Parts: sequence; C-alpha cells; structure tokens
Amino acid sequence: MRDVVAADRVGTDRADADGTSGEPGCSYPEPPPMTCYVPGSPPPAPPVVRCLRTPRRVTQISGTFYFRWHGGMFYWVSGGSILRLNGATTEYITSTGDVSGSFIEVDDEAVYYRVASDAGPFPLRRAKLDRSGSVNIVPDVRSRFLLDGDRIYFDSPDGKLVSTLARGGGSIDPVTGPPSVQRLFTVSGVLIDATHLYWNDGPDSDVTLMRVAKGTSNVETVASHLPGPAVLLQGDSVLLVAEQKYILDMPKSGGCPLWLTTGTSSIVADDKAVYWATTFGSDTADLLLYRVPRHGGATIEVLGVPSGLRGGLFGPAATVLTPTQVLIGTETTSNQPGVWVLDRPYADSVSSRL
Repeated sequence: MRDVVAADRVGTDRADADGTSGEPGCSYPEPPPMTCYVPGSPPPAPPVVRCLRTPRRVTQISGTFYFRWHGGMFYWVSGGSILRLNGATTEYITSTGDVSGSFIEVDDEAVYYRVASDAGPFPLRRAKLDRSGSVNIVPDVRSRFLLDGDRIYFDSPDGKLVSTLARGGGSIDPVTGPPSVQRLFTVSGVLIDATHLYWNDGPDSDVTLMRVAKGTSNVETVASHLPGPAVLLQGDSVLLVAEQKYILDMPKSGGCPLWLTTGTSSIVADDKAVYWATTFGSDTADLLLYRVPRHGGATIEVLGVPSGLRGGLFGPAATVLTPTQVLIGTETTSNQPGVWVLDRPYADSVSSRL
C-alpha cells in the first residue's frame, strides 16, 4: 500500500518534470521514471498526493446502472424508457416502456436500443432524438451492440458472427476477427479506434491482444503474453490492467508495457490525465477518485474519505471527462444516485498538467 501524503499548501508552485506547473496549492513529489512492468516484481510506489475537491450534484437520477454520454448530455434507461439530462432538466426521448435492458447507443440524430420481448425476436430500433419517429433497422439482436462512426456492430442471433451495417440501415455484412461484440467491450470502454477493432484473447494473466483493420480480414497480433487485458485505447497507446490492480501503458504497435499507477476500475483518460475510481466493493464505502498525468507522475487523490458520496455496490455507473470537468454518474445502490461534477484544475490551459 502506498503512503498518502498531504498536499503542501505552503510556498509557491513549482515546475514539474515535464516543464508544466503544478496544481495551485498542491506540490508533487518527483515521479520515478516509467519502467517496464515485470510480473512478480514490485513496481515503483510513489506516494499518493491528496488534493481533494468537492463534488456538486447536477441532478438526481434513479433506476439505472448504465449511462451514455453524447453531445454534452447524459442518456439512460428507466422503466423501459430513455431519458436524457439537458442542463438541469430531465427529458424523455422515448416513453413507450419498450426498451430491453439498459444498454443504448446515441448519435447526433437518434438513440438506438433493443426492443423488449418475452421470448424474442429483439429488433434493434432507431428512434430520433426529436421524437419524430422510429424504425427497426435489424430484425433480431440477442446481445450487446455498439455504434462506431457510421456503422453499427452486433452479433447474429446465434451469437456466432459479428455483423455490421450502416446506421440508417441497409445490407448486413459479416466482420472478420472478434468472436463477439461483447469482446470489443471492456469495463472502461470500447476497444475501437479510427482504423481498427481490438480484442483480448486468452486468460487475464497471459493475454494476446488482437486487432483487425476495419472493413478487411487483416487480423494481426499486437502483442502476446501480456500480464493483463487491454481496457482502454487512448491516442497511440493501449491501457492495460495487470494483476487486477496495476494500470499499464503500452504502444498500439506493441512493446514493453510501462507501469503507470495502481488502479483498476472506471478508468477514463484523455491526452492529459488518467482517472479511475473505487468504492472497495461496498455500497456503504465512500467513492474515491484518483488521477495521474497521462504519461506518468504522482498519483493525485481527487475525492477521498470522507467524500460524502457513495459510489454504490458496483462503483460509479459512468465517469466522463470533458476538457473542464469530470462527470460521475452514481447508480441505484448509491445513497445519492445522480450525476455529480468536479472541476478539473487548469481547465483553461491546454499545456498544463491535470
């Protein structure tokens, strides 16, 4: 367990190793150099710097374990209908109560969902955000589906083939490579970038990361014998979780996974920082939120005990980064379900460390 040190709130800010300034009121210890992760060897353990912030609730939400974020708004399912948070106002997008499960996808024009049925089929429906109409675009989708660019990916009804079609409908085409759409999902996101689909193969202690170029059958092995699965793509890197407790950073071209920090759940990242949350698996535990600079540095505790905010038994239902804020959706087992906001430091400066 790493030591937790109080932020130095005396003195002036100093320059960090990358030449950018520290957060006002918080000084960072010099981070160790990023090193290759070696299974069985203790990684470097710099102290955690406590630089706490106060969350504020935007709205109270109940009835969901899953959120989607699009166009600056949260979308979710409650009672078989789809709602969204527009500013501080909750709006119904569909109110027919026919949504199967909690998983939806959203683009600029429509929301996509599986239509509820006692025994199937489960049509995939596209409903316009302005509530001007809806249409079924796939006759039967038995499991998860996802939206990427102008394509929708889903499994065939027998679960043996990943298929794709244009968002507006049309011909259904097979996809070579991933064994199921579920394998493209992780606890932190979807393993798809602008050019490829990625998926993990093998046990978590000995992972082979695979990928296929979109629209082709060109399957490649990115890296073998990885100490943990890929959970998130960010820029030119893949973030991995090893031993269910370490976050690693590896180039998409393969190579040595570098130890970044300790953390496993609700991981989100942009080109400035990696954030993750934990509640220690208890619906009565305080939600803790941490961040680390994107390419290494001191771990910053952003929400600590007592945060006054419970994440729920399964942790936050959503963690979203914008250039200026962290948005946290807490689910129904939380004592305070809803959407919470934390301001990110140095929001106006693109060159500063978050």
